[in-house]
Amino acid sequence: MWATKKRINQSSDVPLRITSAGLLFLSVFLAGDATSLGSPLNASSSGDSLNRPARTAGTPRSRSPHRRSSRPRWRWNGNSYLRGYYDDNILDYSRRDRDLFTSRAHPNKFSILSADDWITDVGAFVERRRGAKSRREYRLRLSGNGHWYARNVIKNWLDYDLEGRWASPRRALIAHVGWTPHFYLRDLLLRDTANPHPATPSYARAGYHSWTGDLEYRLRQGLPAEQRLAAGWKRTSYNRAFNERNSTTWWGSYGWVMPIHDRWEASWDYRYSHFGADGARQADAVIDVSHHEHEWEAGLQYQSKSSWTVGIDVAYQLELYTSQKPADPYHVGRRDHEWRLQSEVRIPAGGGWQIRLLEHWTQATSNRPETSDFGAYNDNQFGARLARSW
Repeated sequence: MWATKKRINQSSDVPLRITSAGLLFLSVFLAGDATSLGSPLNASSSGDSLNRPARTAGTPRSRSPHRRSSRPRWRWNGNSYLRGYYDDNILDYSRRDRDLFTSRAHPNKFSILSADDWITDVGAFVERRRGAKSRREYRLRLSGNGHWYARNVIKNWLDYDLEGRWASPRRALIAHVGWTPHFYLRDLLLRDTANPHPATPSYARAGYHSWTGDLEYRLRQGLPAEQRLAAGWKRTSYNRAFNERNSTTWWGSYGWVMPIHDRWEASWDYRYSHFGADGARQADAVIDVSHHEHEWEAGLQYQSKSSWTVGIDVAYQLELYTSQKPADPYHVGRRDHEWRLQSEVRIPAGGGWQIRLLEHWTQATSNRPETSDFGAYNDNQFGARLARSW
């Protein structure tokens, strides 16, 4: 499923170099023989040590040059994809902001050309893998993704990820590091201590770069459901005009995935995040966007006999702001609520190809007046994704 725009690593407010785009785009077409990239927890055991005849005493071990080693070998695998989708609210604007954008009453508040857009995503990963058919599996994966907007070039961004896995039939340990070089958030209101609420508002582009890291442990031994426990960290650094928004986020989550019928599977997940902004420790900062997040998500998936997969997820997120700044009425006591509904259909096309049809709906509300920050908004996305394993 698609991640929410508040959580994904996002970048760049400048036109992308053709060399970066070309490398990512070519990865869609440079594919060899298809190889399935199944879940590491479904790896089957192999090995013929128990089936070998016992060697009698004094019998020399065979050293035939044609004998193959039973030790699993390292292999190269990969995947590339092309996704296109329509987003009717790319910056999660409220109805008031969308009306202002349409009327052009405050042109200095907006740097985009349209509130909606068509987005094209291109990505690929390569991985070094060993032991897919043995009792132990090891993977090291490097991936990159590019996101291009048809009319709003300022929103184009890239992200890169490095992932390592160890898995057995009952357990798995996954470590991940991600980097987003730059992402344009939106134009935000400039405030200072001397004039926190200027009569003539002034806006500037807000963008950031970020690093993320997380560790996940999965267990299914002796349990009807696969248990998942994860923890992570994120450091976000904004441009100088908004350095009070620089933040460190720590989060933890627990969830499970359980088969409930021959072809049905259910999932549930809870996640808690502590978002600590630097503005809370800066005496001259006007705002403090520190907050806590609680998120609950439930999903249901069905797989047909022809391997079609249909999935739906429902999520609710509560954000509780902790600002104590006297000149910050927009965040003191603020509570945001967000509902999300996501659906996906996966269709295997043969030869390592897969087609996905995607839809994402979001509705958010807030108990504070509308500001240049995220608040009350509606957003709809729908599109398709074409991927190939090689």
